Amino acid sequence: GKDLDFIQHIVCNELPGTVHACKTLLIQANVIDIRDRSDEDAGTHLNNSTPTQLNPSLSLNYDFVAVDACQSGLINGSKVGRDVARRAIRERQERDLQLSATDFPLICPDEITTEKILVASLEHERRIRKGSWSLDIESGHNHSFWKTAVAKKKLCIVDSQKVLEDDGWVEFMTSKLQ
Repeated sequence: GKDLDFIQHIVCNELPGTVHACKTLLIQANVIDIRDRSDEDAGTHLNNSTPTQLNPSLSLNYDFVAVDACQSGLINGSKVGRDVARRAIRERQERDLQLSATDFPLICPDEITTEKILVASLEHERRIRKGSWSLDIESGHNHSFWKTAVAKKKLCIVDSQKVLEDDGWVEFMTSKLQ
């Protein structure tokens, strides 16, 4: 729908360093087929030949860590499925470590990029509301944007390379996900 198109535009065109997030969104929207990805992405699907539908309310951070761990050889993608790897990473982070998806090392947009996203979000909201736009609505949208997107780190993605440099995660993946 239009909301997903808007999100795809922001992630794929406005945020630097979001190649994996962009690919995931395009795969989920069936814009690109998971089987048509470049050789460098081969194996990242971890035995899935069809796109995995993720719950959009769940963080993609676990998926990004799983994909990068497979690409780096920490997870055996020929034996461990993507869903299994993602679930194991999530369970370790949330149950064992008592942390959330936003407690991973994160890469967040700088203030200028965040402002661009807010402006794009406001423009999108104006188009949706057409003639019913007001300063009160703009103020509420602005407040909501900063409260939810920024304060809750909704615009950030996991720095999976830093996660994969952590000895605890390396040990977990090489012992549990082979």
